[in-house]
Amino acid sequence: MAYEEEVTELREEINMLDVEIVNRLARRVKVASKIGKVKKKYGKNVIDKNRESYVYARVRKLAQQCSIDPECVEQIYREVIKFCTNVQWEEKS
Repeated sequence: MAYEEEVTELREEINMLDVEIVNRLARRVKVASKIGKVKKKYGKNVIDKNRESYVYARVRKLAQQCSIDPECVEQIYREVIKFCTNVQWEEKS
């Protein structure tokens, strides 16, 4: 198999994985939106540092189990949580 064939095949796999990632991110955002509505209903703050710390520790552990860089995964999740928090702020308005 030539270089272009191999790379093309692998890039197609990456493209399919990107679809899965974006679909799951959209699902996470929808759930975060629902959580925002519940927080609003009960007068709770959008920011929950304890929950954020738990998520970061959990994804770092998952990253280690998958043999990928835990710091990098945490940075990605910091952006995901920031995105979801912004959605929850919109629910509070």
